[in-house]
Amino acid sequence: HTAILKAGDASLTAARLALSAAVGRTLVAGLRIAGIEPVDRM
Repeated sequence: HTAILKAGDASLTAARLALSAAVGRTLVAGLRIAGIEPVDRM
């Protein structure tokens, strides 16, 4: 499957990963502001 990955698929996947990482950081920052220390699952 990975051998037939198109450049468009790869860039789309990278964009999704970057977006989800940004959303995750935003949520963590919001929790910290609210006084809740999130558990790091990474």
